[in-house]
Amino acid sequence: MESKNQYKLRRKDHSNSVLKAIARQLTEERFTDITLSCHGQIIKCHQMILSACSSYFNQIILDMATPNLVICLDEIKFWQLEALVALHVHRTNNNGLRQAQTVY
Repeated sequence: MESKNQYKLRRKDHSNSVLKAIARQLTEERFTDITLSCHGQIIKCHQMILSACSSYFNQIILDMATPNLVICLDEIKFWQLEALVALHVHRTNNNGLRQAQTVY
């Protein structure tokens, strides 16, 4: 007779570990496939993360489906862009974030 045992594997800190790994990869600029440019300064990011966290970036990425896409955002200040990326990737709240959230 065939055994039909089922096992459920679970890692309690899986979500937290994945988020930390993604943030570390971004900090080390590993596997980045999109560049955000603002007033001559750049931030390298992951399309999948930006797309998942922002309908604004999702639409741009879908419309411009290009490897190594560069998005120029000179209509905002660089600190606002940094705050938005920090919010989406690092899940951190820093000074000025409330003002940056109104941009998009």
